[in-house]
Amino acid sequence: MFAEVITGRFADQAKASGAYSLPQSAEVGLPVLDQAHAALLARLNAAHRALMAGEVAKARLQLESLRADMATHFDIEEQIMQALGFPALRQHVRSHAASAAQLDGICRASLGRGTLDVSDLDLCYQGLIDEILRGDLELKSHFQSMGSRPVQRRGA
Repeated sequence: MFAEVITGRFADQAKASGAYSLPQSAEVGLPVLDQAHAALLARLNAAHRALMAGEVAKARLQLESLRADMATHFDIEEQIMQALGFPALRQHVRSHAASAAQLDGICRASLGRGTLDVSDLDLCYQGLIDEILRGDLELKSHFQSMGSRPVQRRGA
């Protein structure tokens, strides 16, 4: 079963700029996680650039790298959550599994069709944003409630 995806909320932003980006409000405040989220979106942007250049095989390779990077990220994130005593860890682990299955499903569907479309990448983006907004922002609240403050961006 696929995780519910937020649709339409960020798609216009992604298409307008020609790239996928993480809304500043979705930053957790833990640099290791915020940088990892940015790296995941960078993989997706690389796939988008390759697809726009007509390099479908390269775009697929970027998606495969995204899948591997997501698995590593989820493992690290779960370790951080455990170390911080995050009470919703078990639920979040299930959410990670659903997000990984969703990405696998998108990749399999595109292979089954014999083509990779921008709409496939849009679904990947929506899934990533959904994962961050639904689960990681709960971690942000937990992190803040521990008396820590999120790291402020320079110049903010």
